[in-house]
Amino acid sequence: MVADHTAPQLGQRSIAASVLATHSLRIVLAPTERVTATVTATVRVAGRTYRLPVVNRRLRAGGSTGVRVAVRRDVRDAIAAALRRRLPVRARATVALVDRAGNASATVVSGRVTA
Repeated sequence: MVADHTAPQLGQRSIAASVLATHSLRIVLAPTERVTATVTATVRVAGRTYRLPVVNRRLRAGGSTGVRVAVRRDVRDAIAAALRRRLPVRARATVALVDRAGNASATVVSGRVTA
């Protein structure tokens, strides 16, 4: 048997621009192998950074999977106020991947929130 020493990788990764309508931040991930993903996300609004809850998900290889991170009401209100004032709102998520063999890797995904 051959030991697995290769860290898992992410193929496609993106952050959906819409947060206000869905009450969540959607992050699309496409791992190269079966992994457990831990997503820690922040939203930067008008000079203030809000931390969002940590989400753990098991992901399959090959396809893209959307992971939703809940956004609290006060954060959504701050996002809406900033967008009304035409201020930039940025989302950033750190995705830590661990496969069955225990190999780990981390990737940062960032994007702009527009609605």
